[in-house]
Amino acid sequence: MTRFLKRNLPLLILLLIVFIGVFIACRRNLDRSFERDYEKQFFSVPANTNAVVKDIAEKIYQQNQRYRFVNDLVKRIGFPHWDKSAVSRTSNSTALTRTDSGDTQYVFIPFVKETGNTVNSILAIKITPDKALYKLVL
Repeated sequence: MTRFLKRNLPLLILLLIVFIGVFIACRRNLDRSFERDYEKQFFSVPANTNAVVKDIAEKIYQQNQRYRFVNDLVKRIGFPHWDKSAVSRTSNSTALTRTDSGDTQYVFIPFVKETGNTVNSILAIKITPDKALYKLVL
């Protein structure tokens, strides 16, 4: 028995390394499949959602394509309820100048964990004609 181990020790070590490598590779593939499901569910915006909120979801999608933050965000604070978002508009125009160039919109998107019924955090967005400011309120 000891002769067998001495002769085949390099082969046994090689088989052990291959087995560990295959095991680690399979675990990585499983983790990635869950991440794709999070992204799909995160960006599923109902058809009856406000157009401004749909635009915000599209901008977040574009940023996620670049930085891949959605899966971590979902694990921490949950999924957005796009259709429950609140949108309000304030106008900075005066009685003498009736232009829409000064309009500001505020959008509040609630986040709820998958297993919960309460709002964990809110994504607050201030939209002006030249920029949009995002703030996550935990």
